[in-house]
Amino acid sequence: QRDPQPGAAVAHEAGRSVILAVNKWDAVTKNYRVTADYEKEIREKLKFLSFAPIVFISPKTGQRVERLYRTIEDVHKARFVRIPTRDLNDFLRQEVLARGGLPADTKIRYISQVKVNPPTFVMFSNKTQKLHFSFERFIENRIRERFPFPGTPIIIRQRTKATTPKP
Repeated sequence: QRDPQPGAAVAHEAGRSVILAVNKWDAVTKNYRVTADYEKEIREKLKFLSFAPIVFISPKTGQRVERLYRTIEDVHKARFVRIPTRDLNDFLRQEVLARGGLPADTKIRYISQVKVNPPTFVMFSNKTQKLHFSFERFIENRIRERFPFPGTPIIIRQRTKATTPKP
């Protein structure tokens, strides 16, 4: 079994959408847990692709190939989804900021989607330095829970308050 990480990492770093297709599924001895076990193993090895759908296929028998084509269509559409700024900011207030987790002196002023293909969001804060990358990941995960971005990377950028040099 080949290590899938190098090619997957290249696709991820290039901002490409990803579908993980597990081939030759007809050759696997099935039991009630086999799909879940394989998926768990794949997710462990490719944690950075947690957003990528997994499709188990067999071109030889045609098993789930139609599902792969539907998934390709869904993932392609997701690259071009645009979320209105108002919806993003309602989401930010209701589901993110209400949960807490930010230092008391930190305010996220607003978030806006500035690009599609891949979806790119900019968060504006009152800080002079960027917030920790884990907060970006937190925002990405909340966006994925609420909005349709299967198989598509999401880019989160931060804009900080401009510092004015003192005379």
